[in-house]
Amino acid sequence: MARIAPKSRKKCFVVANLSEMAKERIRRDVCKTLPATYLHEGKSFCVLHCPNSDKLEVFNNEIHNRLSNEEYNYENCYFPSDIDFSHVSFNKPFYFMGATFAGKVRFMGNFEEELDFRGALFDKESQLIFQHAGLRGGLDLRNAIIRGHLSFEGGEYMNSEDGKLVDVLQLIFEGDRAWLDLQNLIIEKPERVLFHTVRLQPNWFVNVDCRKFVFTDCRWVTADGKKLDTLDELDGAYMKNGFLFPTNPNALLTKTCLQLAENYESNKDYETSSLFWKIANESKRFEEYWGFKIWSLHWWYWLLSFYGESWRRAALCLVVLVSLFACGYVSSFSHFVNPNKQTLVIEEDASETDKQLMKLAEEASGYRLLGWTEAFIYSLRVGALQRPDPQPGNNVAKGLVALETIFVPLQVALLALAIRRKFMR
Repeated sequence: MARIAPKSRKKCFVVANLSEMAKERIRRDVCKTLPATYLHEGKSFCVLHCPNSDKLEVFNNEIHNRLSNEEYNYENCYFPSDIDFSHVSFNKPFYFMGATFAGKVRFMGNFEEELDFRGALFDKESQLIFQHAGLRGGLDLRNAIIRGHLSFEGGEYMNSEDGKLVDVLQLIFEGDRAWLDLQNLIIEKPERVLFHTVRLQPNWFVNVDCRKFVFTDCRWVTADGKKLDTLDELDGAYMKNGFLFPTNPNALLTKTCLQLAENYESNKDYETSSLFWKIANESKRFEEYWGFKIWSLHWWYWLLSFYGESWRRAALCLVVLVSLFACGYVSSFSHFVNPNKQTLVIEEDASETDKQLMKLAEEASGYRLLGWTEAFIYSLRVGALQRPDPQPGNNVAKGLVALETIFVPLQVALLALAIRRKFMR
């Protein structure tokens, strides 16, 4: 239990594991003129930094006064009970770096600038709740420790505008300046992290294990409601809050999207899972040669079926393949055996030239060319692993038939895989 120390010139201890220079900065910016009149374990603290709940009434009054004066720096402060930032709009950054929260913290206002919780500690009984809040700046939770609950709750609510009640859809992260940083966030029970009707982007989950987070009716789109773009997500993974990201962003984004895909797949949401599989594979493709490493299987997998995720592309490529082989069959370089081969009788007294011409005519009658319709049907039958007539009569036709019996069935398999993935993995 804390006790009041006699008035003295003692400085606030702030918190352990900080350098004296850092403590002096916090005393200047946070403690300000508050006296260090609270004792805890032999150390002197001001009311904001004293780590127990005996200060509750004085602490609440101090917080109220600071909010009224638009003072939003609470670095390393100890919040002993519930605190509510409801129905209030803030136009300045909020700093809670290294703060400790023992109770519920609720945000329901509009925040135009950053909310900084780097290194903050949320105890087992704590809850950090963003309910119908408008975060138009950033939310930084890097290196924070969450032992309780973290909840983002968007959705529709009734609001009064010009004397009328209207439905407002609140997706928490609003505007093109909104972002979320969860890097190295330590969560004791990840299933207690909830996102409900929130706009999100994959690069916000880099360097945190999100496989057990709960996502409900989330909107994975950009700030202006457009579809996610892999290159933009790579930029977001590379640049965090204005600082260059040192590690390979492609590998980080790929890993993050695979975790998100696993999360949605475990909840039988295959459509959203497919979205993250695509971004993960696209991130991997862009890692080398600007995405055009055409001699790799990965590149061909993208081209022929979008990594087995697009049945439309797989079907289009199948039609193109069959048509290309049909063009090969109809060309003058492909000859096919003619079952109605003519046998010419060469007279003994014919000249040598006539004999050679008649021999060439007899050989020519043994082969024939295909028309367009016949060539297309022929290509379909070869792709179906049948042995249609007429048989190929020269090496060009034989080579085309051999290649089609390999590549068209493979494309059919990619099409079947893409269709199956629409319903299950």
